[in-house]
Amino acid sequence: MVLRLLARICAALALLAVSAAGAWAGAGEACACSCLPLTPDETVRAADAIVVGTPVSDRVEGADRIYVFEVDASYKTRVAERIRIRTAAEGPACGPQLTIGTATMVVLHRSLDDANLPTRSWSTSLCASLARLDPMPATAGERLEPIAANDDADQALTRSPWVVGAGALAGVVVIVGGALAVRRYRRTGS
Repeated sequence: MVLRLLARICAALALLAVSAAGAWAGAGEACACSCLPLTPDETVRAADAIVVGTPVSDRVEGADRIYVFEVDASYKTRVAERIRIRTAAEGPACGPQLTIGTATMVVLHRSLDDANLPTRSWSTSLCASLARLDPMPATAGERLEPIAANDDADQALTRSPWVVGAGALAGVVVIVGGALAVRRYRRTGS
């Protein structure tokens, strides 16, 4: 019985020593960004746009970095000549570090961060751009020229409020009409 108690105490002390050694040695640098690898075709399908161009400036706003990007061409969606790309400010949070003045390709998603962002705001992450898109997969479509500054770039990226309103009205008519038809059917029994 005493031997069992001593064995348990020794095991507990050994566990405590191993834990202390691990804490003392440190865990090293933490990297929270982990990505599921995608094929080039999967990357293209998941993207809202793919742009080729040059980051011309950046600024940090809280945990985000916002790049101003001059677009030479795009795929999937025609975008303005100059766009803003929002990403995490740090690499461990999956924020890519673009080099100002160096041409690059960036896989984009429409930014949904908050209602105060301009309609031409886009977002990206390290995970979005892992697949090599050289050559560009056929699923990306043709190379598109950017929308000139004097074009209405916002209209190219958003739906007209009239179209949204008409769609909402049609949805209400269908729902109310369906409910009335079901009600009439139940009352008449046929």
